[in-house]
Amino acid sequence: MSPIDLLRPLWRALPIDIHWRQRIKHWLLQGPLAGRGSRRMAVLDVPAWDSDWRVLLPPLDEPADRLLVIDWKPPTPDLDSGSFRLRLILDLLLESGLAVDFIGDREAESPDYAEALCARGIRTFVGPSAALEHLIAQGHRYRQVWISRPEVAEVYLAPVRAHAPQATVIYDTVDLHWVRFERGAAFAADPTELLERAHRYRRLELANARTADRVIAITEDERARLLQEDPRLDVRVLPNVHPVVDRAAPLSERRDLFFIGGFQHEPNVDAMQYFAAEILPLVRAELPEVRLRIVGSHMPDSVRELDSPAIEAVGYVAEVEPCFARARIFVAPLRHGAGMKGKIGQSLSQGLPVVMTRIGAEGMGLTHEQDALIADDPATFAAAVVRLYRDEVLWSRLSEAGLALMRARYSAPVVAEQLRALLTEPPAEPVAGSSPAAGTGGRPESVELRSGEDGARTASLPPRETDRRVLILGIYLPGIANHAATISRELLGSRDWEVDLRWASVGTDSSEAPADPELKALTRLHSPERVPKFVLLNRLLAEAEIERYRYLLVVDDDIELSPGFVDRFLAIQEARDFTLAQPARTHDGYTDHQFVNQLLGVESRRTRFVEIGPLFSLRRDGFASLLPFDEEAPMGWGLDFVWPVVLESQGRRLGIVDAVPVRHALRKPVSTYDYTETQTAMQAFLARRPHLTLSEACIADPTYPLTGPTAIAP
Repeated sequence: MSPIDLLRPLWRALPIDIHWRQRIKHWLLQGPLAGRGSRRMAVLDVPAWDSDWRVLLPPLDEPADRLLVIDWKPPTPDLDSGSFRLRLILDLLLESGLAVDFIGDREAESPDYAEALCARGIRTFVGPSAALEHLIAQGHRYRQVWISRPEVAEVYLAPVRAHAPQATVIYDTVDLHWVRFERGAAFAADPTELLERAHRYRRLELANARTADRVIAITEDERARLLQEDPRLDVRVLPNVHPVVDRAAPLSERRDLFFIGGFQHEPNVDAMQYFAAEILPLVRAELPEVRLRIVGSHMPDSVRELDSPAIEAVGYVAEVEPCFARARIFVAPLRHGAGMKGKIGQSLSQGLPVVMTRIGAEGMGLTHEQDALIADDPATFAAAVVRLYRDEVLWSRLSEAGLALMRARYSAPVVAEQLRALLTEPPAEPVAGSSPAAGTGGRPESVELRSGEDGARTASLPPRETDRRVLILGIYLPGIANHAATISRELLGSRDWEVDLRWASVGTDSSEAPADPELKALTRLHSPERVPKFVLLNRLLAEAEIERYRYLLVVDDDIELSPGFVDRFLAIQEARDFTLAQPARTHDGYTDHQFVNQLLGVESRRTRFVEIGPLFSLRRDGFASLLPFDEEAPMGWGLDFVWPVVLESQGRRLGIVDAVPVRHALRKPVSTYDYTETQTAMQAFLARRPHLTLSEACIADPTYPLTGPTAIAP
């Protein structure tokens, strides 16, 4: 047992009110214990001993004067061009005098990368737990929050909005992933899968862009693409930045061809396979002594296997400048991709001329024969390589032109000025007649909740005293461990609602333990044989006059509820006008979808996804649309992707309540049924119904910060 486990009961037992609990946590987060542990761990991760620690007191007299950058990991500039760009941007931010912090969602390949940030004076926090704890403690300090990449923004936009509501949120696309996937489909073994991914990412990237205050595109082409999708977006261009050499060694001191790229990036893999198979043989027919040198991290076997007398497949190289200095030509035979290609900018900034495709040249302002050679088919590409390899005058002209272009457009002083404008200029005026539709983006409005006498009631109740009836239907399995009796006592303890609780039991109880008399009295239906969940729920519904109730709650038997659950949960559902809602799940239990895990310091979020279990709540305005439950999905599999389509078509809202989570830890998901069977049944059902995909459903916008009492965990 860890020291934390030993201290937890003592912490909970101490007669300390919430005010002082929060102050203690603030001291732990900011004081001498914040830097405990190994010198190499650039992580702040104070354990949450109790849910009382999840919200800090409003800070006193601390200005919002810092900038926070969030990416998927600490930048690894020697491994990928995206990290190379971000590292240089961080340097520019520091040089401008800004105080900069960094959150990495996961660890980099080595702790050295986080240490490199710390050595530059950038406070660094790695991992979701450390990130959330830091946002809760210090979110008020940020004037701007810069979030890179769609997957990272999907996770962090909500907690940033909750804990740094004053901050301008900047979403850095890095490149438009959906465009890259669309282009890659033509070269993929399974184009359907890549097109589906493109569709998912288009939804995700546009949702991120609409939720942020400002969007960074890396090229004018991608800015235009975003504005074509939504003219209301405030999109600024911030290109790659490159150190530019003063002069380059002449052609006579160089030999061979060169390519560098991170090979976790599929377009680089395709480019090398394509060049080796269709272009290099044509080049060597004219220049038999020429070899291609391939350098890059995460090199797969399919590229390593190209190694031959004509190709040197090197892999990772720590210092790449000598590779550029020795090569005569950089080749970039990219057939698909998106954004600005860092490898091409890096080559031009080193004075090394490039032969590339139009995809490679995209967005850089390059002109064929003036700054580089551009060719798309194998024969033309090979001819350009041979010509440039032999023509010293052409080589020198392109080398100087490339350096001049990089100094004029992509050098540190030029990009620093663009960065200053990005951070200081006021938001763009919205396009006339394009005010945001509900739920399409913008800052969430915080609706302050009223605290009850003991923190159990947190918002206004329904307007009429007579409209406080809630029907709760549950299914329990008497033959295995369950929490049905405990759940019943908690649900029936509501002070604000008139609760009508009805259970159905499924299966037989082979144990010798006496049945709980209260649970037995609440059991309206018993089936010794297995009957699907939603079939049983419909049978229970048939015996109830559903129109008498304002809410219907459906509950499973394997969760733990916090004190005052019904009152707190329904108060928030009522205040946020959610027709369909569910509680978030605690992080120490089982979840099917990470999206539903509790966000610290968040009261609730409007979503397009509410699970079929372990608990959901339907308000009266949704009864006619969703009841009785569709028995073509008898176990409910797939209903959670159909419900949002039905309710949203009527202008109704769905949401997740984070302030009142449930703990789902008694039984693992799929422990009482077959996973393959569930997937087959769900896909068959969804094929017959309009529905959302998972990525379309798992979007939170807006998110409401917790402004009342702290969340109470089970």
